[in-house]
Amino acid sequence: SLFDYVRLEHPDYVLQAEHADLCEFCKSYLAEKYPEIESRSFVLSLDLPETPVMAAFDPRLLRRLLENLTANALQYNPAGTTLFFGLKDEPDRVLLTIADNGVGIPDELADTLFEPFVTGNRARTSGGGTGLGMAIVKKVAELHGGSIRLVRPPQDGWHTQFELVLPRCIL
Repeated sequence: SLFDYVRLEHPDYVLQAEHADLCEFCKSYLAEKYPEIESRSFVLSLDLPETPVMAAFDPRLLRRLLENLTANALQYNPAGTTLFFGLKDEPDRVLLTIADNGVGIPDELADTLFEPFVTGNRARTSGGGTGLGMAIVKKVAELHGGSIRLVRPPQDGWHTQFELVLPRCIL
């Protein structure tokens, strides 16, 4: 994680973006991830359009972003938690929402969540976190010309909600 973070922070880092269907990319990622989601007794809820949602993104980096968010949800929430992925194609942007109805993120962690080396108490005591996962998520979003935020308060039904905004790709 440290190597990845330092590499992404380097001013000469070049994004390997492709024009592709973000909806299909998310479906493919979730199909691959589904056995783990199911084995941990999570429920997967999707709101993905049937039509293509075109965006310019680096598949490897975007996968890392999704993996970091999904891994955190699976690690820090109990069985039975619903994990939600929603995608909206708006006129000037693409909006990806990743949310869950698990335990939520403590208020004392919310303000510094995307800073490097920030870990929650469970990650700190278990030795399981470097505190770079969410900093990498933020950097990946920024490299794509987008942003990510923790929605406070989350929409009804969710305890944790992230919103990733990417520029819309017009072909």
